[in-house]
Amino acid sequence: MALVLLITGKIGKSMNKSLLFFFFFTLLKSVSAQVETNDFEKEFNAFQKKQNSEFDGFKDKINQEFALFLKQNWEQFNVEKPKEKPLNPKPDRPIKFTPSGQDTSSQLPKQKQTPEKAPIEITEPIKKAKPTIPVKENEFQVLFLNTLIPVEKAALLSVSCKGYNEESVSEYWSTVSKTDFNTFISSIKQNQITYSLNDWATYLLVKKIAEDFHNDKNSQVAFQFFCLSQLGYDVKVARINQDLSLLISFKQMVYGLEYLSINNKNYFIPVKTNNNGVYTFKNEFENAITSLNLEIKETPKINYTIKSRSLTFQNTNLSINYPKEIIDFYDNIPQTDFTVLFNSTIDVETEKSLVKAITPFIEGKSEKEAVGVLLSFVQNSFEYKTDKDQFGKEKYFFVEDILNFPYSDCEDRSVFFAYLVKRFLNLEVIGLYYPSHIATAVRFSDSQFGNTISYDNKIYTICDPTYIGAPMGECMPDYIGVSPKVIVVR
Repeated sequence: MALVLLITGKIGKSMNKSLLFFFFFTLLKSVSAQVETNDFEKEFNAFQKKQNSEFDGFKDKINQEFALFLKQNWEQFNVEKPKEKPLNPKPDRPIKFTPSGQDTSSQLPKQKQTPEKAPIEITEPIKKAKPTIPVKENEFQVLFLNTLIPVEKAALLSVSCKGYNEESVSEYWSTVSKTDFNTFISSIKQNQITYSLNDWATYLLVKKIAEDFHNDKNSQVAFQFFCLSQLGYDVKVARINQDLSLLISFKQMVYGLEYLSINNKNYFIPVKTNNNGVYTFKNEFENAITSLNLEIKETPKINYTIKSRSLTFQNTNLSINYPKEIIDFYDNIPQTDFTVLFNSTIDVETEKSLVKAITPFIEGKSEKEAVGVLLSFVQNSFEYKTDKDQFGKEKYFFVEDILNFPYSDCEDRSVFFAYLVKRFLNLEVIGLYYPSHIATAVRFSDSQFGNTISYDNKIYTICDPTYIGAPMGECMPDYIGVSPKVIVVR
């Protein structure tokens, strides 16, 4: 008010009344607006509280109805044998290109080939991908992928499943659905965002929590079944002899796991059935309709320990770093479609290391020269051995895997080369899926040459990372004229 009087003292008397009137009008309007805002907020909060209450009541009704459904007799389903991985046997030796046009396998006798060796490993202190989040009073921590992840405490963690039959599962579901499980589920959802957990990592986190809080397998499975369903994932629970097992629906085909076909959907069994009967149900929990997607659009933001792979290219020694924990994570992912491997991202540490190592070789080069360098790098810097010889089974690599294991074969090199072309040159690339071989093709911006393939009205030049010494545009003799399936790389 002193300010108003000071101002009015400096202006004409004729304006004093007008100015005072304007000031008090504005003040009253502001107070009125504040009152209206407070009233609106109260009304909105009351409305929101009512909506949440009604929604919680709706969920309670759904959960109790589902608990009653689980109590009904389950039926026996036929178990399908695991799908075999799609590649036929690959050459046991690398195929070499000769300028004469005649291609030959490696002339080294098997006994004289480079002896098996593990990659050089350097272990450094644990590096944190993100700061440690303080634990709140109502939280506990679970050690997951070398990272302490905070999770909300909840009563459902102490509930056990007392058996393996329908009645036991029904009672478990009914009991935990009466607890305040929503805060726990919300904390899992928050961790998905905070730590960049894809669907498979989320499943592993829930599984780890189950194992930390329950000693018996049936309680672990019942916990996973309930939590994953509440998160919206399409999972079921099954009875196999006296044990419960989770059944998981995947967005992609997976290999090496038995499965059931229910309502035209495949549900995979993480454990071996040993020809025992599998009993489960057809119905789905409402809104639990999302199949687990194995694609990795962002690697988990976790604490990691550095490993280092030494490579030699053009008489230069390269050291490329990658996180051990990422390799451990990949090792737990079921073998799946090549599209997952070709379209998954890599972690920041590996990317930085690759950029530092490879950039000097392609800097200032033309598009074709740079692709040629990357092709030669993948062809010559890694030793060849089939998965069967190295692991005794097929094992498909993500990008970082090729750095961790001593040997690689065609699909591993193709996944790695496709990543390099996209990352360093931003060129379109596709995977070529032959009956017993995987290669790649690159779309150059200005021309086409050599052996090419047409896809989606675009011309791609074949580039084969396993055809040792072959330049761009060369196709292995066995596959000339063969139409491969195309693996789309986004």
